Amino acid sequence: MAYVKGHYLAYVMVHLAILFTPACAHAEVKKPDGPLNASGLQHAIDLAPDEQKCAMRQLISGMPERDRQSLKSDYLLRNVSLAFEAKAKAPWGSKIPEDIFINYVLPYSAIGEEVDDWRADFRSRFLPVIDGLQKSGEAAHKINTVLWKMLDVVYSPKRDKPDQSPYHSMRIKMASCTGLSILLVDACRAVGIPARLVGCLWANKPGNHAWVEVWQDGDWYHLGAFDGAGLNNAWFNNDVIYSKPHDPRYSIFAYAWLPSEGATMKSVTSDRHTPRPAIDVTQRYLDLGSKTQECRILVEIRDVAGKRKVRDVCLIQDNKPIVFGKTYDDSQDLNSHFSFAASEGTVARIQAQRRDGSIIDVRDVTFGKGPPQLCVFVEK
Repeated sequence: MAYVKGHYLAYVMVHLAILFTPACAHAEVKKPDGPLNASGLQHAIDLAPDEQKCAMRQLISGMPERDRQSLKSDYLLRNVSLAFEAKAKAPWGSKIPEDIFINYVLPYSAIGEEVDDWRADFRSRFLPVIDGLQKSGEAAHKINTVLWKMLDVVYSPKRDKPDQSPYHSMRIKMASCTGLSILLVDACRAVGIPARLVGCLWANKPGNHAWVEVWQDGDWYHLGAFDGAGLNNAWFNNDVIYSKPHDPRYSIFAYAWLPSEGATMKSVTSDRHTPRPAIDVTQRYLDLGSKTQECRILVEIRDVAGKRKVRDVCLIQDNKPIVFGKTYDDSQDLNSHFSFAASEGTVARIQAQRRDGSIIDVRDVTFGKGPPQLCVFVEK
């Protein structure tokens, strides 16, 4: 995910006319079946129910230029109608502020990816999954635990491109962290959960990552798409604390639909320039990190060809195994590692085992502050 810095002032000026166009009286106008243009945009506004006209204007105001030339008004009308229905029927729907709804439920794309008609499909798939849940964050976590098997999509660096649309990922059955996050964002929005894609370049190591934030009762909580961990409990918690607020390169950015004060315009990927409004949310992660004092050691087991393997590992103190776990293979995000946590200064041993139970190796380790240590075992 290489970011492209830009400015949002020109973007705002271009779309002010649409955003503040007075509501037109509902007229008997045939739905245009061609791509949107100035006339098609106005048709979409005219045909929207009165209570949805303002939202339609704001949706159109935030559209990437490419979508203005390709989307049809009936698509926009259907998208807006289903978003309003999801909000009305969600137990938390009445609590969602208008700006949160406009930016993080209503939009049909997360970061300007190619457009799919996913909303009705995903609503029918995932509404039964969250039946009975009263909190939007709890519902998002539940979706994150079942979505991947339901859609038959896994993480893979062999994906076609980073910012795949949801149906593209479903067709090829794989996606990057960005593609997985787009899927989770869309699944959440389909059932009325405000959700947004978040990402950064790592400040403490090479590479980058994308994940999801969901809104619940006035606050944002993060989820790692595909990792199944709970709210604010992702594997990358100990990496984001090295991010740098107000640094265009190493800040953490959350992507919105409409520009706002303090936001900038960024493209999530360098291979396709689709700038979207991005908000620096780094401080939230630094504040969360300051509440934890644990030190971590990451563990990998690789074969002689360098491929990661799922194997048993344990942490030993005073000659007694105290924590057990399994390492990750290459089906998981390349930045994702199994880790042991302990207080600073803890002295222990890490033991790695082959599948048959024989020992690969044993390492002495000391837990220290700073970036997590990486302990790599090679299975011969």
